[in-house]
Amino acid sequence: GTIRDMGLFTGTLHPRTQFVVAPKIGGRLEKLLVNVGDPVKPDQLIAVLDQGDYAQQVDQAKAELEVARANVEEALSALEIAGRELERVKSLHGKKIVSAWELDQAEARYRAQKAKHKVALAHVVQKQAALKASEVRLSYTRIRAAGDGQNGERWVVGERFVDEGAMLAPNTPIVSILEIGAL
Repeated sequence: GTIRDMGLFTGTLHPRTQFVVAPKIGGRLEKLLVNVGDPVKPDQLIAVLDQGDYAQQVDQAKAELEVARANVEEALSALEIAGRELERVKSLHGKKIVSAWELDQAEARYRAQKAKHKVALAHVVQKQAALKASEVRLSYTRIRAAGDGQNGERWVVGERFVDEGAMLAPNTPIVSILEIGAL
């Protein structure tokens, strides 16, 4: 008959790569979309944090941007009025109807309105940056697996560290992902 030489061994298999998925921001874990052993693709949505506070920050930043844009329009209108007034005073000064002091005052008002317009434009840029930052923080509530999928990796969830409803601090591990194409 056939003779077999069989041995029973115990050991540990290590994946070629392993990484932990963690949020960049803190918040309550609303949904965990994977479990231990589930296959994972690069850039797959893994978990969702509560978006309430971050969505409200985006709305507030949008409102502040609209206020800044309205201030630009107001400053531009005041600048145009000051420019017309300056031209009128220059014309009257040329006819010797107004004094040099009144011309100086009109020029000063024009320069002040020009400066206010520049400040208003700078506020718009500042509020646009704040809106972009709040939109980025909102995007961080959707936690995805890293990677580009170019190497044909086969990923699975190795460990699950938290459950839905847990309050997470930034960089709190949610799951570990293992590349099991080669062990």
